[in-house]
Amino acid sequence: QSALEYVAARKNMNVYHSMVDFLFCELYPKWRGSCMRFYLGSGPLLKELLGSEQIEDFDKKLTTALTVARTLFREQRCKSWSRYRFEVKKVLQAAA
Repeated sequence: QSALEYVAARKNMNVYHSMVDFLFCELYPKWRGSCMRFYLGSGPLLKELLGSEQIEDFDKKLTTALTVARTLFREQRCKSWSRYRFEVKKVLQAAA
């Protein structure tokens, strides 16, 4: 949690009900609207919009994103969300 708070120091996490929602929606902004509609009671859970293969793929990507956050936190070398997103994309592309 500290690692995610470090890389997202300038982001407002308070609009989300969980850190997982925050991480998912901020890394994949196309899903932010669906998440907010669910919070307002006018939309389904995200897991109801995604297939099981998509959920499994996103789980792996979010795990990787958390690993990147932990590394950047330990090294104290990331001061912006955009840099963090760049690092996550770089690691995910290398793994593909």
